Amino acid sequence: MATLKLSKKAKLFHDPSTGITFKKLDVKDLNEAQMANPAIKMALRRGILVYAEENTYSAKTEEKKEKEASLKKLDDLVSMGATPQKISTKFTLDELKNLSKELDIEIEEGDTKETLATAIYEAMAK
Repeated sequence: MATLKLSKKAKLFHDPSTGITFKKLDVKDLNEAQMANPAIKMALRRGILVYAEENTYSAKTEEKKEKEASLKKLDDLVSMGATPQKISTKFTLDELKNLSKELDIEIEEGDTKETLATAIYEAMAK
């Protein structure tokens, strides 16, 4: 098994025979059979695909998992009828700022947990 990504100079890689597609910032684990595919081998030799650095892959994966977990937690709270006050107690200020960014809510310098939770609640209610 190998972890691959697009090189910096490549924009897209698609192999129709396997259905494998790499877009910018995609990092994928390929099994031995996929790695034996001639199109994958050629893309590696030509520098279109490169081996992903383990620490880069892990950091991006963990960050993505944290965002998804926070969004799921928020969605669960809102679906259970949580109020903005309840939401503000379940998240840290940094988590609320990250959720606000994910929901395209503008963050102002004086925002508190309560004001962010209220804005997030209103955005989720739409």
